[in-house]
Amino acid sequence: MTFSSLGSKLAMRLTAYANDPDYNVTVRIVRGFPVDVVRNNICEIFLKSECEYLLMIDDDMVPSANLLDMAGHEKDVIGGLYYAFLPARGIFNPAYRLLEEGRMERFDIGSRIEHRGLKAVDLIWPPAV
Repeated sequence: MTFSSLGSKLAMRLTAYANDPDYNVTVRIVRGFPVDVVRNNICEIFLKSECEYLLMIDDDMVPSANLLDMAGHEKDVIGGLYYAFLPARGIFNPAYRLLEEGRMERFDIGSRIEHRGLKAVDLIWPPAV
């Protein structure tokens, strides 16, 4: 592992994940553009590996300490709560439910205590502008 251009908080968190006693974590730093090509390369590396879970963390994120707990939910796809920003909409959570006839409805996860925990959504991004 090398953390040359990563933020110090993210580098410390990745080191903690790599030393987690409950999971055998492999950390790979992959750089490049365009981002979609890099993400596809990461998926190809994952599919050729013996790993059971794939977690992508961007270098502008500082994930929570309990991020590996998501693996315990035994879901095919799971993601953390995050927010997006668009000048026309401001800050929002880009989680959506699919409605009939291909329409989408934004799922308001919010930050209130009753909204904590695992929530089923149909897609994360793209936002309905």
